[in-house]
Amino acid sequence: MKKIKLTLVGNTNAGKTTLLNTLAGTKKEISNYPGTTVAIFESNVLCEDVGYRIVDLPGAYDMSPYSEEERVTKQVVEDGDYDLLVQVIDMEFVERSLMFTLELLEKSLPVFLVLNNKNNVWQGGGALLKQIWEKLGVSGVVVEACQKETKKVFFDSVKKLSLEKGEEKVSTEFTELKNTNASLKKEDSGTALSIRKNRKQFIKKY
Repeated sequence: MKKIKLTLVGNTNAGKTTLLNTLAGTKKEISNYPGTTVAIFESNVLCEDVGYRIVDLPGAYDMSPYSEEERVTKQVVEDGDYDLLVQVIDMEFVERSLMFTLELLEKSLPVFLVLNNKNNVWQGGGALLKQIWEKLGVSGVVVEACQKETKKVFFDSVKKLSLEKGEEKVSTEFTELKNTNASLKKEDSGTALSIRKNRKQFIKKY
């Protein structure tokens, strides 16, 4: 059975490992990234007859590494050996996290957001998610990472953006996202600069 590869990325203490524990329980493997002492957590999960391979990367705030852990995260993200890059966002620090999101999107990476509403501190998370899709072109879910209900919500959403029947099926949303981000690589493009400016203005509201 072909497994869907998911890589978890996000700021330190955003809730990545908590999410992995919720999705996989105690079924985790720990290994060092080749050539380093940096620990990587991995799990195999079966949910509704679909197999998933989930990798939890060390915390990072952007793609400019300052520590060995951040260098490993940058390397894995850029290698692209995954079907979906799942960014976990602590909803208490939305602006800081979305700047990292913007950096990932500008590399045309297949990003999916998990807004971690720890202790239900944020009201109206669904409305924020809708605005993120409208302004940044990336979808996701709002959950409390430690809750058992999160497992079904997460995997139901991921299946819409992942693989079906062994063939790659990219959602319409992601296709549109890649088309939009392609223009961002043209530094002399007025459209690209306008898109980038509008995205940053949106993010700074939070």
